[in-house]
Amino acid sequence: MDLVAVGIGMNVCNPLPTDPSLAGRTATLCEVLPDVTVHDVLEAILSGLSDVWAPLAAGDREVLQQDWTRLDVTRGRTVLWSREGRRGVAAGIDETGGLRILSTSGEVLIATVGEICFEDAAPADNGQ
Repeated sequence: MDLVAVGIGMNVCNPLPTDPSLAGRTATLCEVLPDVTVHDVLEAILSGLSDVWAPLAAGDREVLQQDWTRLDVTRGRTVLWSREGRRGVAAGIDETGGLRILSTSGEVLIATVGEICFEDAAPADNGQ
């Protein structure tokens, strides 16, 4: 593997969208951690990424795929994919890191860009 691009989106203390359809479905980290800074969040993210860097650099995607599957709290949740304006049920993370969505028409979509809004409550526990 010569190059990897990782995109991580986190609402830290930014203004939230004003779109009424998103009301109640968006949040910022500073709502629950008022003193958090972007630097704090970046430090935590980079620290976590350092734990998986060795298998990633070695091209061992199986280890990472197993971790993603174990940590995936989206599976089975109803979602709206903003980029496509499509609804469906989250069906796991694929080998490229995209979110699999089983659309209401039965088509399997792979979301790699855009916002995913959950239309149901988060599960109480993901087995952690």
